[in-house]
Amino acid sequence: RTLEKCVRTREWVTVCYQGGKMACYPVRPLKLMWAEGFWYLLALTDDDKLLKFRLEKITSATELKKSFKYNKNIEKILRESTNIWFEQERPIEVSLEVSAQCAKYFKRKVYFPLQKLEKELEDGRIVLSCKAAKEEEILPTILHWLPHIKVLEPASLHSRVKEVLNDYLRSLK
Repeated sequence: RTLEKCVRTREWVTVCYQGGKMACYPVRPLKLMWAEGFWYLLALTDDDKLLKFRLEKITSATELKKSFKYNKNIEKILRESTNIWFEQERPIEVSLEVSAQCAKYFKRKVYFPLQKLEKELEDGRIVLSCKAAKEEEILPTILHWLPHIKVLEPASLHSRVKEVLNDYLRSLK
């Protein structure tokens, strides 16, 4: 209830969180949100770092009786996000090739943050671009669509997909 009130009234709150170890953070609580089967508190630190706390790991929340101005940029970030791995910046530019067999799905639905259809090839394949905050933001979706999706750029993400697949294949032996 304290978190709900502080989100609504835009008041700072100290959140104590039991992640690996207990830590307390004075934050600007922006939103309580449901993502991927969990409730989260989305908050900003005094230096504008975006934090996401799983609610069941918050051990206490104390009002600080100090108000703040709401950051409207957060709504834009949330609209552009496809899962909880988002951040304020998306420095990773990604290029993906989708098979002709699955291209119709990617033309109808946004699976990746800032997804954009770049090219339709004569054989029905498509090339998409997107921007990610970190590889974890898009890697699960890429793996879900294998073998119908191929990472063209960046090379580091292409290597990461290969590494995950090789690890899986080695585990089958």
